[in-house]
Amino acid sequence: MATAGTVVNLILRATAVYITEIFKVFGLIKNGPEIGFPIGDNEGGADKEETLGPVLDAVLKFRQSIRSAAKNSGDKEALKMCDALRDDILPQLGIRLEDKEGSEGTWKLVSAEELMREKEQQELERQRKQMEKDARAKEQAEKDRMNALSPEEFMKQLTLEDGKTVKYSKFGDDGLPTHDSKGEELQKSSIKKAGKEFQTQKKKYEKFLAKQQK
Repeated sequence: MATAGTVVNLILRATAVYITEIFKVFGLIKNGPEIGFPIGDNEGGADKEETLGPVLDAVLKFRQSIRSAAKNSGDKEALKMCDALRDDILPQLGIRLEDKEGSEGTWKLVSAEELMREKEQQELERQRKQMEKDARAKEQAEKDRMNALSPEEFMKQLTLEDGKTVKYSKFGDDGLPTHDSKGEELQKSSIKKAGKEFQTQKKKYEKFLAKQQK
């Protein structure tokens, strides 16, 4: 069963093939690859840019007019289509389009394979950044969850290094631990350390409550 991503890729490929065929019909490019311009040959490279220049300039101008109208009307779908033309369709035709503020942008004929490699690298970088963002969000969510615990509840949830065994087994009326994980009474040094943990969490909890009240 085809996924949504597969369907989109098929549509974009079909569009790229169609545009390539139109250019061939009008004699803008010779028979060559199914998609894009035969950049690899050395035949008439400069002439190719001269021939295609007016067409691509017109494409960029038309695209810019669509983008301007879409920005004014708030048409997000039209903006996405303009981005798709730049990022998905034109690269398959061997055209690099770069947007520039206040103009239609610039174009350059480049190997479609090179542009596809660039696109792949950009996607990998986007995924890397998204993974880092998700990791930071998860870490912050865990911090927020812990800060939302009262110091008494926080002390009861503390565990040893294995992440499973509770650190303290018994507590006094003030919420401070009195016995360790094995049920043995805490030594003076351990009581002092537990007291610091309790006070640290108390400050975080009070800060959390104050933030919630704003």
